[in-house]
Amino acid sequence: MRRVFTSRVAAHLRLVSVVYPLFGAAALGIAGLVFNLWSFSALSAALTLWSVFVWPFSRMDRAQLAFSSEGFAIDGLGRLSWSKIAGIRFESLKQGRSGLLSLNLAAPVSLALELDERRRLPRAVQAKIWRITGAQSLKVAIGGLEDSPEDIVQALGEISGKTISR
Repeated sequence: MRRVFTSRVAAHLRLVSVVYPLFGAAALGIAGLVFNLWSFSALSAALTLWSVFVWPFSRMDRAQLAFSSEGFAIDGLGRLSWSKIAGIRFESLKQGRSGLLSLNLAAPVSLALELDERRRLPRAVQAKIWRITGAQSLKVAIGGLEDSPEDIVQALGEISGKTISR
């Protein structure tokens, strides 16, 4: 059994958050060169960095989380086998519209994770739904995904066979 959760971004938000800033960056970059204004060039760089930062969430087909019988895969980080997860806690935020999964690991994060072989430099500066919060802990934000946090937690419990505390 496998369950995949993708990010949810409306088409008009993709234009606003990625495409328009890239066009603006190009125009400002050219204007900065033509008029010799470093401030335009700096603004162009900032807009380009913003577009790179939000790029992973602009693709509807990008799997942010995947649960399978083998374990838990997190985009941009890697895979955790169920045996490496000591405990899972769900924290509901914003009246149930958002939430955090707190994962307590049985080993240090560096040993528990099978790192994603696709790790590239741009991915290191892009937005992530996960955060390493301690030597053996990890938090995953599940509010911006296509499925509701409750559906994700239910699927996680069914597939992993682990009890999820609240």
